[in-house]
Amino acid sequence: MQTPQALHDDPGLGPGLRLAQNAPPQGTPATPEERAQEFKPVQGGSDTASAGSLLVAAYIVMWAILMGFLVLSWRRGQRLATRIGDLEKSLDRAEKAEAGDD
Repeated sequence: MQTPQALHDDPGLGPGLRLAQNAPPQGTPATPEERAQEFKPVQGGSDTASAGSLLVAAYIVMWAILMGFLVLSWRRGQRLATRIGDLEKSLDRAEKAEAGDD
């Protein structure tokens, strides 16, 4: 009879893989100081953008999208109004032609 531990061992895993299952992931800090999640400033950070300029850029983009949407909606409305007008004229002509045939 097999021991309980032998029943739980996966026969497909080699000894290296069994050890890797129990090992901590690489790059994991070992000491509490290394795991600390406090802010530590980085020296020499030169890539900066002011929040004000980013806010202005975001507003410009949003207003441009809104204006584009309004212009496209207005153009579609104009095309729809033109098409409805053409259909009404066609219906009037068809009604007059039908009334004239009687």
